[in-house]
Amino acid sequence: MKIRKHELYREDIRDLTDLTVSKMDVYMVINVLQLLFCVLLFTEGMPQPGLTPLWLHWILAATSGSGVLYFVLSLWLAMHASIAAHSFGVRLLTQFVRLPVPNLQQIDSAAAKAKDYEALSLGQILRIPVLQQQLRKLTAAMGDLTTEEVEDTTGMQDNFLPEVSAVSVEETASLKHIQLYRELQANWQAYDAYSRVSMAMGTNQLLQSINAYCLGVLLSETQTGWAAACCMAVISSVAWLIVRHDRSKCGDCPRVQMPQTLF
Repeated sequence: MKIRKHELYREDIRDLTDLTVSKMDVYMVINVLQLLFCVLLFTEGMPQPGLTPLWLHWILAATSGSGVLYFVLSLWLAMHASIAAHSFGVRLLTQFVRLPVPNLQQIDSAAAKAKDYEALSLGQILRIPVLQQQLRKLTAAMGDLTTEEVEDTTGMQDNFLPEVSAVSVEETASLKHIQLYRELQANWQAYDAYSRVSMAMGTNQLLQSINAYCLGVLLSETQTGWAAACCMAVISSVAWLIVRHDRSKCGDCPRVQMPQTLF
């Protein structure tokens, strides 16, 4: 039971570590795709010099360049958070949350010895093995044949496993391996949070670049003012919704602490 419990603790560490690693992998894929979009807008999507005003060129270049900067920063932060989380997870598994394999002294103390048998009373020495247990089972079976009870194999009713029967959030948070993980989480939590912030800022700049590109194509080249105004309103609304959503999510998050050490 003790070994099984520590296997569950090791599985907890793996699940908590994989949560950050998988999230950072998703961030890196999204950042690479949006970085490609910014580069395409900065190169292939640049308006023609003779047809569009100069201020539109400046807006498109500034927003695309800012988007590239934010996405590269988010990539670096996500990569660092993923590596740090995986490294500290391995450190917890190899140094702190080890399986409690018994040594020779513990095995010897748990084994039955002949002197323990000699210390028993005469009635215990001469008793028939397994007879008392079978008699108790037979008496319980014949005592009440009309009442059918389903055997509880989980141990929830008799509290055979009190750690599994009614575990609260406070009890789980007070476990030693959870406390160790929360202490080590400060080494990559800031990189995780600011990677999300950089990705949100880069997405906003990418939307502004798309907005400037639509203005250059629809307003200057095709002379369709209503189409340009509609595209500008839709893209600006999407950018505002993304900023509002990220602000609401960041308001619910705990305060991030900057790491003081890495190893």
